[in-house]
Amino acid sequence: MARSTAARPVPQPVLDPAADPGLFREGGQYYAFMTGGRVRMATSASPQGPWTALPGHALTEWPAWTTGRQAAWAPDMDRTSAGYVLWFAAPAAGFGGQRCIGAAVSADPTGPYEPLPTPLICPVNGGEDPVADRPNQTSGVIDPAPFVDTDGRRYLTYKTQKVPGTLRMVELTADGLHVAAGAISRELFRHVDSIENPVMVKRGSEYVLCASANWYDQCRYATVWRRSSDLWSFADKPEHVLLDQQHRTVRPGWCGRDHRRGRARPDVPARLGVSTGRGAVPVRGVGDRSRQTTGDVRRRPDVG
Repeated sequence: MARSTAARPVPQPVLDPAADPGLFREGGQYYAFMTGGRVRMATSASPQGPWTALPGHALTEWPAWTTGRQAAWAPDMDRTSAGYVLWFAAPAAGFGGQRCIGAAVSADPTGPYEPLPTPLICPVNGGEDPVADRPNQTSGVIDPAPFVDTDGRRYLTYKTQKVPGTLRMVELTADGLHVAAGAISRELFRHVDSIENPVMVKRGSEYVLCASANWYDQCRYATVWRRSSDLWSFADKPEHVLLDQQHRTVRPGWCGRDHRRGRARPDVPARLGVSTGRGAVPVRGVGDRSRQTTGDVRRRPDVG
């Protein structure tokens, strides 16, 4: 059957600025967790908004394994048996500016979140997952994103910094606070260039792994996806484009010569865009066994 050639809806920004958002849904309310300070937060009754930015920071303090400076990156949250667990990436002390992934827990989705004293995923400072076989031994880790399989087992996907870019996954304990006993993280696939922002969903018996390929300040930056019947086997699977600059979320013409030279234009803010075209913004809700999305991953016939 021929696929529809109708133009896809163009995602529109609903919260600005909103860098690297992770979304959670509970009781008819949506919660966004974003890069900035000790994690920025916002809430809304609908993905389309209006969104209300919350004052302060999600994390009560910087844990001792961090430098205590700069900002937490790409946070994400889910509810577990421990409460509401927030995963985040922060600069690690004594690691040359590279980042590690930590976890924090709260009794309420809006916090405050108390960070664990040691990092969850980190090659230094006592990280439970040392990422020992990463291809660049000077690289840190960022972009944590949780995934719960239909059998109830919990995982965390993430990326290694620097190049080659790699996406990895490790099994967690049921409460999401620790690496599961005997678990070792494994590489899912890599790019010679950058690959980031992993999002795992399950559709039927197959897994769909979405990610952002290439550098964010270049015209070829795109949301891509791969599909596999094996949770750990994506390296040999075809890669497809879900969202690219032809369906960009910012004003027409922003991807100009400044971006081709690898320099981001200062007039382009980070935004949270939600529509049927935004495939890599996950939304989790209480009782969900696998990740939902605000995008096309569960709607387009060519994805799954």
